[in-house]
Amino acid sequence: MRNSKFLTALLLSAFVSALAFTGQAQAQGNAANNCGIMAQAGPIAQVPPGFPGFPDGEEQAPAAPPEDPKPANPVQKVCENGRIMIQVGNSQHFGHRIMDLVEVTVMIIADDSVKFDFSSLEKGVIGFEGQDFDLAKPYPLGGLAPGVKPFSIRQAKYQEGKTIYRIDLVVQSSVPKRAIPFQLDLRYAVDKAADGVTPNWKRLTTPDFIVTTSNTADNGDELLEGDLETKSSPAPWFMWPSLVAGIFLVLFWPGLAIVRRINRVRPIRKSPPNEVAWRIYLRVTAQVKTAGWQETHYKQLAAALRVYLGVDPATINEVGERLKENPQLPVILSALAKCEAVLFQQRVLSDHENEELLDQFETLVPRPILL
Repeated sequence: MRNSKFLTALLLSAFVSALAFTGQAQAQGNAANNCGIMAQAGPIAQVPPGFPGFPDGEEQAPAAPPEDPKPANPVQKVCENGRIMIQVGNSQHFGHRIMDLVEVTVMIIADDSVKFDFSSLEKGVIGFEGQDFDLAKPYPLGGLAPGVKPFSIRQAKYQEGKTIYRIDLVVQSSVPKRAIPFQLDLRYAVDKAADGVTPNWKRLTTPDFIVTTSNTADNGDELLEGDLETKSSPAPWFMWPSLVAGIFLVLFWPGLAIVRRINRVRPIRKSPPNEVAWRIYLRVTAQVKTAGWQETHYKQLAAALRVYLGVDPATINEVGERLKENPQLPVILSALAKCEAVLFQQRVLSDHENEELLDQFETLVPRPILL
């Protein structure tokens, strides 16, 4: 009787152990088949005071801040029992700054029977639930050259029954963190839905590819305003010589042009004969009004008339010979005769003769516009 009870307890223990092993194997199999995000459970970080903790009823200390993930280049993930293999990497995963253009390459090797849906990339979506990276936008909204797409997809035969896909992405992030994980979400299907036609779409998430940034900012969660006070910087010793030399070079050519303009040779204006004659005539008439006619007045009028006619010096007879073709010759001889009567015969002309002499002068010599 005692042996039968011992045998029964042994069988029950073996059955429980088998169930536990089957559950663990099934959990591991599900993890290997899952291409999406795998959440790993952990103990509750903090419980209320006096509340029994897990697993032995002790209170758990507050969890320490998580450390930055360790970067690796490339990173790899295998799912669907080896039917899909994913690698993510690039040429430089470190030393980036905020809003830098980062090139990332995703390589997928999958069975030919696996279908992928890349339409989310056409819509500019790389994370179904959002992430710290976005596809780069063209100028002026981003740093990408106009006309350049932020992604490209190529595929080729890898080996018998397998296809390789290469996805080249240009992404950028505005998150101020030292380590920024990159993930790409796509849809894939390995079988059909219940209707036998529609693909049974699942979510594929690439492994975390860590991109580190340069420590040129505080890398905190809040952007710092910084010191906005005015700072005075000492002037270098060569500032004043450079300033004087610059002013000299700027003003040299204009100053030289001004000096040359001031010192230019100004040709003496040569007055025309009628202007010279009229200046003498106006001076004589002004003096006559104040002091009356004098011998010098007749002498100046006769000389001005001869110079204008181009017959100075010449007697009356010589003037008549030279200007015999001039239609005003009688007027010319009459005016000269009046002047010479006063100069050589000591005659005193009447007022009528003086008025006639002035009228003859105005007739013979055209008055200039400026006088």
